[in-house]
Amino acid sequence: METIVVGVDGSSGSFDALDWAAQEALLRGAALEIVLAVLPAPSANFYLKHEQEPDTGAADKVLAEALERVHTHLADGQQLEVRSRVIHAETVPALIEASGQADLLVVGYQGRGAFSGMLLGSASLHCATN
Repeated sequence: METIVVGVDGSSGSFDALDWAAQEALLRGAALEIVLAVLPAPSANFYLKHEQEPDTGAADKVLAEALERVHTHLADGQQLEVRSRVIHAETVPALIEASGQADLLVVGYQGRGAFSGMLLGSASLHCATN
């Protein structure tokens, strides 16, 4: 089965990407994997032991919102395999790692205006070139 990975961060641009990725997954009969990259606060690194995970409360809320969004947009009878996960890394390495076996990687945009909106974003550029 094909897999489509989509990166979300809670922004409207990432949720637009999620909507598109979910529709594409439905069209292809593919699984959808929602990925959120999270770095702990710099002070947390000092206090956390290596075996402890940082608090992911905010990340869990973003993923819950993303999952709810996907399921509310499904029409009656439509089924879509959806997985979600938090990766504790910087955005680009996390997306590259998550999409290693995927058929398609979808990322959103920052929406910085008319002209800059035509430019490829930094995360998009780095993911495409790695």
